[in-house]
Amino acid sequence: MKKFVTDIYNGKYFQEEDIALRIPDCYWEWSLITLEPDIEKQTWLGLGGAFTESSNFNYFKLPKIKQQEFIDSYFRENGLNYQFGRIPIGSCDFSLNEYSYLDEANLNKFTIEKDHQTILPLINDALKKKKISFLASPWSPPKFMKDNNSLTNGGILKKEYYKLYADYLIKYLKAYQKEKINIDYITIQNEPFAKQIWESCYYSLQGQQEFIYNFLIPSLKKENLKTKIFLWDHNKDRLFKNVKEIYQEKSEYIKGVAFHWYSGTYFENLELVHNTYPELLMFETECCTSFSEYDEKAWIIDACLYMNEILGNINHGMNAFIDWNLLLDFNGGPNHANNFCKSPIILNQKEDDFIRTPIYYFLKHLSLIPPGSKVIFSSIYTNELITASFKSKEGKIYTIVLNPTNNQKEICFMKDDYLMQDMIRKLSIHTYVY
Repeated sequence: MKKFVTDIYNGKYFQEEDIALRIPDCYWEWSLITLEPDIEKQTWLGLGGAFTESSNFNYFKLPKIKQQEFIDSYFRENGLNYQFGRIPIGSCDFSLNEYSYLDEANLNKFTIEKDHQTILPLINDALKKKKISFLASPWSPPKFMKDNNSLTNGGILKKEYYKLYADYLIKYLKAYQKEKINIDYITIQNEPFAKQIWESCYYSLQGQQEFIYNFLIPSLKKENLKTKIFLWDHNKDRLFKNVKEIYQEKSEYIKGVAFHWYSGTYFENLELVHNTYPELLMFETECCTSFSEYDEKAWIIDACLYMNEILGNINHGMNAFIDWNLLLDFNGGPNHANNFCKSPIILNQKEDDFIRTPIYYFLKHLSLIPPGSKVIFSSIYTNELITASFKSKEGKIYTIVLNPTNNQKEICFMKDDYLMQDMIRKLSIHTYVY
């Protein structure tokens, strides 16, 4: 058995260590993590992040050698081994300016030329390293299609533009195909219940259902496109109710449910969707914590928040986790909305190098899990620790244990007749492989 430890208070950054097994003196029933490797749950597909304009802008501030090191940090197997990338369709809050691909009702004037400066360079550099599955989401339809004639402050897509907007999204998918980038999945709106000062658009549940079934799916079929649809793409608080209302009919084009974390954990809602609709994948498509000045030990708290969210979601049916920005500057930006936040990697103050933050090192524990592994049943003796376990196709078992408390905690495994005991220090994370 081996373990990998991130204990930043004690200077351990994903450090590999051996661990001994011993025969216990008696039947052991304290501090146990119990596993049932034959009880398999959903398939774990991996991690990802968002290719925003802010990330692209920051990336090109780095020297060439650091750019390569940055890409390796996310997309190599010895990095975070990202499998997924999320792409905004048009501008979002982490763009430097507002824009869309069309300013009038003439699709012949559609162009993604802006993306050649704002998003595609970073995507293409990442694709030189590995194949990535992409999920794309719009933050707003073009402003002339909306009742408030603005990309921002919510507004509603006018019904007379449903068909044109579906064609607009098809144009986007085909334009990216021409760039040799296949969009595997799409959502129709980022956070459809949010009215934000940045790019946003409100859809009722009925409006989402109508647009998906009556306009987008027929357009995908007509163009023989293979892109699949993920439903919802907002928070988990009413996830089951909302999915139940949108998902009226099974379709080969509806692949999954997308959700965010900003209103709370609601793990039971996630599990109810997973159990009711086992044919649908469950992807967390956005997560971040609010900006604070960089301090390594202070950011450990945010790393614990990340892992509590992710491990809890995994235990209740999640297949993949897609983080928000890949790279922000030392001030949590830039963006046109002054909506600053954290990312796993940030630029240093001189902007000539980057910092792998505690969030990065905590996420790295999930990079050990081979995509395609099965989540397996596991149980732990206390709710003060969070754990999740996996079994790879080759039969290796991976157990991640997070201690988000300020106290050291004991854990034990029984393997056959042998016992493994370990101490999880405060605000640290361990992964065991055996």
